[in-house]
Amino acid sequence: MANSKLRTFDIHGEQRHDRTYRTAIIEHLTGIEGKTFIDLGCADGFEAYTVALHGASEALGVEGRDALIEQARQAAAQLNVSHITRFENHDVRRIDEVGLKKFDVVLHFGLLYHLENPFNHLKRVRNICKGDLLMETQIAPLTLEGAERSQIDHLSDLTTVTLDGVPFQGRALEYVTKGYALGIGSLDRRLVFWMTIESIQKALELAGFEVLLTVFNNPPEALEPWSSLLGHNQKRLKAFFHARVREPEAHIPVQPGTIKGLYSAPYSYPTLTGLRRARRWMLHRLMWSWREWLN
Repeated sequence: MANSKLRTFDIHGEQRHDRTYRTAIIEHLTGIEGKTFIDLGCADGFEAYTVALHGASEALGVEGRDALIEQARQAAAQLNVSHITRFENHDVRRIDEVGLKKFDVVLHFGLLYHLENPFNHLKRVRNICKGDLLMETQIAPLTLEGAERSQIDHLSDLTTVTLDGVPFQGRALEYVTKGYALGIGSLDRRLVFWMTIESIQKALELAGFEVLLTVFNNPPEALEPWSSLLGHNQKRLKAFFHARVREPEAHIPVQPGTIKGLYSAPYSYPTLTGLRRARRWMLHRLMWSWREWLN
């Protein structure tokens, strides 16, 4: 136990392991005391054990990598919140199929942009939520001006992808390493879909949520002291959403997801030239064109 490591966060110049840069936002938007939480894609569990430290009655962290689950369990034990927290290995893309109950608050941070079909996933999230969804995600910008070069190199042109029969605007993203080898965007996917802010709002509404707040470049005054820590701005391409489920007791079966247009999304590679541009174009064509035909 002595070797377990607690993740620390710089909160206005102070190093803390009992709070993250999101804790105050969670407290402000939904409250923590006495509520049940599920943290999807929890990594090493820091959001789950943090809400447990601040009065949650239960916190479940869901992660797909066993090494991170073990680290989360060690941290919870070190903080003496193992009786409140638990960590389980599930595939969040089918989270409503594993027999979980409904939770007061779903924490959904740094996950949506790792998915091929985020709309299908959000419908499943609705089935395990009886209250609020707090979601932070990378977004597809309408233009790439001001974005980080590492993102520009791998984002497609703005395009429309049809998810479960519904069109959404966004950008495909290929995970490729610096040496142009294949990378992994999630557990087993190399191509994912980043939606625009408007498409995320649309997906949430169609999935059964009411969108209460969207934070990008203009955080409300009440959130400004904490939102600056999250980096919600054009350069980071990151946004925060607060939504509430409309039918808390409903469970609506979700069919396996369908995708059309993701694999043939157009790429212009604006910062690449010469051989590097040709290699990226070849990789895209070889890897994805046949998938579009199969779909």
